[in-house]
Amino acid sequence: MISDMEEKDTLSSSIELLKEYGVEPDNIVNPQKVTLQKGDILCEDGEPLEYLYFLWKGTVKTLIPAGNKPGLILGRYVNRGMFDESALFRNDGCANARAVCETDIEAVSIPFEANRETLLGQNSFLRKEAENLSATLDQSMNSFFFQKYPFECLLCSYIAVKRTDAEWVADLEETAQDLNVKKQIVKRCLDLLVNKGILAVGEKGYLVEDVLRFETYNKGLYKPRRKRIKANAGKGKTAG
Repeated sequence: MISDMEEKDTLSSSIELLKEYGVEPDNIVNPQKVTLQKGDILCEDGEPLEYLYFLWKGTVKTLIPAGNKPGLILGRYVNRGMFDESALFRNDGCANARAVCETDIEAVSIPFEANRETLLGQNSFLRKEAENLSATLDQSMNSFFFQKYPFECLLCSYIAVKRTDAEWVADLEETAQDLNVKKQIVKRCLDLLVNKGILAVGEKGYLVEDVLRFETYNKGLYKPRRKRIKANAGKGKTAG
């Protein structure tokens, strides 16, 4: 039997996690800390959503099922993720992907319909979700480019934009962040372009060895993001 103290501790930790997701917990109905096992399904593609799950610990994968096959994996979430937030913004209230526990997980669940209008009225939550959905869209766009073009095309386009002289000095960490991929993928692709004779290793970085072939890969896929201008930029200090 769970003691009153344990129930209070569980409720308190659940509320703290919801706050991390931008949720103001005062009017949230029945938040529950839940433990689920590997293979458990949090939501099913196309079915009405009963609960929203806020991942606390463990790994969840989302995928589009294809008959009896496992389906196409859309993403993996480790110790973070909400399933399925997109149902909040659609009239049918149905999940648009299957979310499966890849490991045993801990999460906070809240009833979907009982909390839908409350969440849609919370600015802090909506701002967090807009940020998360924007990142997901970036990943989806990258996936589209990878399917239509090899990653070499995106990387050559990036190099064409970033290099200021004949030699491009690679910052793998920055490049991986700009292209929204892992650093190992960038290094592997650079090695591939060198092996193909398109790039060559210079004293400080990489040189374009074969200009014609480089330009066939450079399809202008990379569009640098504009830097945010600070509100106080250009303002001088007030004389004391």
